[in-house]
Amino acid sequence: MKINIIKFGGSVISDNCSENHFNLRNTERLAKEFYPFHKGSILIHGTGYVGKPPAIKYGYVKSGIIPKEDNLLALAIKGRIRQLNQDIVSTLISASIPAIPLEILNYYNDQSELCHIRKSGTTILDLLKNEIVPVLYGDLIPRPDGSFKVISSDLITFLLAKTLEPENVIFLSNVKGIYLDRKAMGEYDNHAIIKKLTPDKMTKIRWSDNDSTDVSGGMRKKAELALKISYFCKRCFIGSGFTENVLGKIFNGERVEGTFVSQL
Repeated sequence: MKINIIKFGGSVISDNCSENHFNLRNTERLAKEFYPFHKGSILIHGTGYVGKPPAIKYGYVKSGIIPKEDNLLALAIKGRIRQLNQDIVSTLISASIPAIPLEILNYYNDQSELCHIRKSGTTILDLLKNEIVPVLYGDLIPRPDGSFKVISSDLITFLLAKTLEPENVIFLSNVKGIYLDRKAMGEYDNHAIIKKLTPDKMTKIRWSDNDSTDVSGGMRKKAELALKISYFCKRCFIGSGFTENVLGKIFNGERVEGTFVSQL
């Protein structure tokens, strides 16, 4: 069975204006584009305006850990993240995509940082065989010492790719790809986008300071994980979730603006 992993970045499914910070309009568009390719696909999404502002406000953007004494805060944030996930799953179902939410807590091993795909009862592979789309998301998971740890959606994407060796891994973010100069990307036209990212090109990129204020590591961490992911999949792509028909172009082999990630 050919498996695809699609990652909707938090910036494309959330905003700072609407109820629950959910970007319904763009998520509906993405769901319609996703529909023809949903069979055999896993969807992962970020938390965007739901997850990032609290990480900065309460100071766990660097450590990714909320201490035990702040567990009520962690649970409140976790509840808002779950609401965002419910909104996304409802939108997918409205687009005739049979989607089901899964908590990474049930699959993630904190000690070895592995995703255990097979568990008792229904598994991710069983869902895929039955043409149901598993939907996972960046989350906070409780640890044995009572603290909570941030598990980013990019990390989940990497762990699942390593385990399942999918056909395609597609990252949809709020930028059109990896820019050669992240610090000055606003001044660059589309020719500044790296069309093919390889390990040797990573050292030539000027990264933005904003990447250090993202609890998931920002675009730099995404690029590093994408390079690792490219070991385990046939095609890895980073592009914009605001580009019309971006998924159709990728799956149909059409010309698409963005960055393909490869070891060679």
